[in-house]
Amino acid sequence: MKRFTKIVSFIIILALVFSAINIVTINPVAADSGNNGFVKIAAGGDFSLALKADGSLWAWGDDEYGSLGDGNKQKCTVPEKIMDRGVKAIAAGNRHALALKTDGSVWAWGYGYSGEVGDGTSGYNNHYYTPTKIIAGGVVSIAVGLEHSLAIKTDGSLWAWGWNLYGQLGDGTKINRLVPTKIISSGVVAVSAGERNTIAMKIDGSVWGWGDNTYGQLGDGTTNQSLAPKQIIANGVTTIDSGFSFCTAIKTDGSLWAWGKNDLGQLGDGTTTNRLAPKQIIANGVTNIAAGYSQSFYIKSDGSLWGWGSAYLGDGTSNISTTPKQIIATGVVCVSSGGAHNLLLKTDGSLWSWGSNTYGQLGDGTLTTRLSPVMYTEITKILGQYAVISNESTDDSSSASTGSFSREDASSMTAADSNLSPEAFSKDYVMPLNKNISANMAQFKIQASKQLLSVQYNVGDTKTFWVANFIPTI
Repeated sequence: MKRFTKIVSFIIILALVFSAINIVTINPVAADSGNNGFVKIAAGGDFSLALKADGSLWAWGDDEYGSLGDGNKQKCTVPEKIMDRGVKAIAAGNRHALALKTDGSVWAWGYGYSGEVGDGTSGYNNHYYTPTKIIAGGVVSIAVGLEHSLAIKTDGSLWAWGWNLYGQLGDGTKINRLVPTKIISSGVVAVSAGERNTIAMKIDGSVWGWGDNTYGQLGDGTTNQSLAPKQIIANGVTTIDSGFSFCTAIKTDGSLWAWGKNDLGQLGDGTTTNRLAPKQIIANGVTNIAAGYSQSFYIKSDGSLWGWGSAYLGDGTSNISTTPKQIIATGVVCVSSGGAHNLLLKTDGSLWSWGSNTYGQLGDGTLTTRLSPVMYTEITKILGQYAVISNESTDDSSSASTGSFSREDASSMTAADSNLSPEAFSKDYVMPLNKNISANMAQFKIQASKQLLSVQYNVGDTKTFWVANFIPTI
């Protein structure tokens, strides 16, 4: 597995004594007026990934099986950096993930029971807590399902590996593949994976499917399983996305089509009837789609976001809707839907999230479920001091505390050891953090996590706070 080297030899240690400080209010400032630089997003089972314009990869949420790739095995409630640079595409599955780098290499981490990581191993305890290189180069696109993975190479060939009990790899067998295996020789331009099925789009606009077909997710008019690719739509498709057990597609005329499981209205046709063949849902104007566990979203040409299906649509309720309803009026450029949470990016680069938040997968610094989209913000340029502030603007403890900084070689220290002046630190690089530090009233024990720190302040109910952490200029 790849291990990340430390950039600096010293770890920044932040400490404060609650009873000895003056409390002052500092409002968090969103970097670049709300623009955090995120350009791509991927919502997994109970975790999330995001890619910044500088090629850095960020992750948050559940990490029990290594889904975050940070090596810590602890849930994280705000984005933390996993890769520094060079990433151009990301894919989040149920408990594993892939990253595609600019050199065409593919990296994998997380749950590896069925061989979905792709390094030739499998087994119940086969989890990868940091990214591992799987394919050396030549890849242009990636996708992941429940427990299988896919990649398209520069020659248009499609490769697959992982769980194959339902034929979802498409190699004509039901044998799990522990390393990438060629499925289609050429002509593939897009691929998407569901729970136990896969769909691919060829350069001629045709759509092909294989694997499980219990709910009609292969779209061939039957419920018969297929171990090899079979054509679903002959031509005219520009975009595809597979949900858990249903599929969606956009055609050249901007129309939206869906098929497969529909028990919670996830197809958006006004019923809860499974569809064994593609059915038109929207006549025109659709530019992007996202299919999740049992919910769907699309973006219209005017930048509005629409959703339907199970709870957590983002409309402020937990009601199911069998037809599309508007969630956001304008400004949306990208959307991703996971197990029971959702992410979107706006034109200003701001990241928004909503839905289940049991593992911090919304990235807002809490474990609170959100029925409407909330924007992720960073603290930036708090000069000459650090701040510990609550993410909840309505929380009485939403305040900041001034203090001093300390730099130590040790991995932990107490508040009494803090004595270094803030002037020794950069005033421009501040990140929100959220784990690996516990606080008990006046005494804080600080524990390092890479170069970054965080605090949980426990008074009655446990609260998660953000820390403005200054990086040394030397």
